[in-house]
Amino acid sequence: HLSNIDLRDDALSLLLSFPRILIHEAKLSYRDDSLVPRLLRAMAEKRGISVDSMIKEITAEVERGISEEGEQIAAEALEAFRKFLEDPEEISLIISPKNPLPLARIKRARDPAQLLRILNFRIET
Repeated sequence: HLSNIDLRDDALSLLLSFPRILIHEAKLSYRDDSLVPRLLRAMAEKRGISVDSMIKEITAEVERGISEEGEQIAAEALEAFRKFLEDPEEISLIISPKNPLPLARIKRARDPAQLLRILNFRIET
């Protein structure tokens, strides 16, 4: 949810309120209704392998990414993606900073790993 947004009729008010807009929490969820299995099937057919083999290949690539990633938060995100790939039901991207965070601070962030920590980013399956 957001706060400190000026929703008067003119766009200038909204634009000027940008630095004061606060992020409290946000969640973006995807519930699979057969898209992922169909994509996996199409990818497997294109490569001439089984769906299980395709999942194993993608999972192995994700596992390599997890082992190479120095940031715990990124490794946790990759692990959640791996779980979703193996059992594609629902996946959610969530940010919930400990304190409301101004959008302007996000815009100024230069280090993606630090930004993920500040946002308290996580992926749930």
